[in-house]
Amino acid sequence: LQGDWSSDVCSSDLLKYELFSSSSVNISLVNVYGQTVTTFVNKTALPGEYTLPVSMEELPPGAYFLVLRTPTHVATQPVHIVR
Repeated sequence: LQGDWSSDVCSSDLLKYELFSSSSVNISLVNVYGQTVTTFVNKTALPGEYTLPVSMEELPPGAYFLVLRTPTHVATQPVHIVR
């Protein structure tokens, strides 16, 4: 995961990530209780850099975690949605 997702997000942002080998990838937004709120990516992808516009407009303000999962790696970044 790339970018400063620890800063406040109002309605939308760009999600940037890089894969070093072909693999399944899942990128989800999780609330503080560990429940998946929304899934942005759930697919098998080729190696490379990816940029995905994401919208947070439908979500209530609060603290969340952006979680990227592959078969060999998990990355987590905090996200704060503000209005």
